[in-house]
Amino acid sequence: MEEKSSSFGRKLGITATIVSLAGGTIALWNQLKPEDELPDLSGRWTVTNTVTSSDGGKFDGEVYVYSIGVSEAADHRLTGTGEQTHYQPAGQDMRAAPSRFPVTLTDGKQKPTSVIANFTIKGNREFTGTMRLVRDESDATHLTGTFEYTAGGTQGTTEVRLK
Repeated sequence: MEEKSSSFGRKLGITATIVSLAGGTIALWNQLKPEDELPDLSGRWTVTNTVTSSDGGKFDGEVYVYSIGVSEAADHRLTGTGEQTHYQPAGQDMRAAPSRFPVTLTDGKQKPTSVIANFTIKGNREFTGTMRLVRDESDATHLTGTFEYTAGGTQGTTEVRLK
């Protein structure tokens, strides 16, 4: 009887050792595995923001287009500068922006599943905004999402094309 229980104890010990080694190996791999490769988002961004709602509806339906030169650091932080290039009043045709307001990407970050970019626009007055974007899995040069500006409670959809 003692022989059976000591045989069982040895088997149990061996099993516990194997499970512990497997668990430790998995934990070590999770700590040391290479970071997922993210696409480089450096380059010229064409940002098209379409207003879907604003305080009092004043800006609803307007479209603003910006061209921004973006740089991405090794830690995936994004910065850049550019200007407004086009403007489309609600119900009218797209036209060249009359004032070409400067825009600065002040604090952006690419993450594995999304991109968040904060920006400042210096127009008639300075205001800030945020874009929340996701990458198009079939096209690394295309991002879509939403934006919001501090000016007039403006928010809507955004599309980014990278050149």
